[in-house]
Amino acid sequence: MSTSERRAASGVDRQDARSYQEDLRENIETLVAAVKEGRYRAKLVLRRYIPKLNGKLRPLGIPATADKLLQIGVSKPLEAIYEQDFLGCSYGYRPGVGALDAVRDLSAALRSGRYHYLVEADIRGFFDNIDHEKLVGLLELRIDDKPFIRLIRK
Repeated sequence: MSTSERRAASGVDRQDARSYQEDLRENIETLVAAVKEGRYRAKLVLRRYIPKLNGKLRPLGIPATADKLLQIGVSKPLEAIYEQDFLGCSYGYRPGVGALDAVRDLSAALRSGRYHYLVEADIRGFFDNIDHEKLVGLLELRIDDKPFIRLIRK
């Protein structure tokens, strides 16, 4: 667990990563058993608001530590399956690349004179409004693991 992960805010369960790590083996075994037995239920997400540069507030959802761990466990196989589909110019929410890489590459492209303007877009509420059934249907086209898909649905 990285230093930043250990310092991450605790969720509604008020358990931080450091205390979760103290009994890590038992905590993971309990989590895995709950998932396998179909008893796993994600806890509510703690909502906090952080200031944006424009003076507005951005909502931030802080999941419980066990839920964060499970989300990481689910994201790794999804990354392995879908990472090959992304273009080199895709930077959002991918391992090993981020906003600074996008700015560096875009700055170089703008200096070359190939582009004359830049458009920034932020799709508000995207994951709240996307058709989740269609999204899961797309996952099912590539993932033949019903328990895994059932976990993602939760």
